[in-house]
Amino acid sequence: MSDRTTPSPSNSAQTRHRIPFGSPPYRLPRGALPACQGEDPELFFPSAGYEKRQEQVARAKRICARCLCNRDCLRLALHNDEPVGIWGGCTTTERRVLRNDIRSLRREPHPALRSLERGETVPVDPFDLLGVVHRLTVRGLTMPWLCKVLNLTPETVLRLQIRGARAAALVESEQREAREAT
Repeated sequence: MSDRTTPSPSNSAQTRHRIPFGSPPYRLPRGALPACQGEDPELFFPSAGYEKRQEQVARAKRICARCLCNRDCLRLALHNDEPVGIWGGCTTTERRVLRNDIRSLRREPHPALRSLERGETVPVDPFDLLGVVHRLTVRGLTMPWLCKVLNLTPETVLRLQIRGARAAALVESEQREAREAT
């Protein structure tokens, strides 16, 4: 883990940001380096005006997209509750949403799940919706069916399915690594 000094967004004082550069907990193929190595750290901690900030975020995400350790970087940021910066291709807001999605998947299955599987329309708490859609999708239920029983638009169901799949992939990789460590 390397420390780089970058300007603080709130003032001209210097703030230290931790940027991962291939040190543990990364498990990179031999000789592989994170794509962010050698890049300007300020790129991953954008603080300029709106238009320039959007450009910086897009550029940082492109770098993360080609990185071999972006999932590990994202997990590290989620674990450490990193308050700022682009980590694993996600902004602070995207990480907050993803953290909530992971919590939603880890909660006990919704009690109405069986009723929903039978095609009954049952109210579902918004906090449980992502977990319910993910569990029903994994069980092979179709989008039109989910739209009908949950009274959602196809766009909403698709967004929830994508968010659920991404959160589930992180949870599964974490569980797999925990099993391998024992």
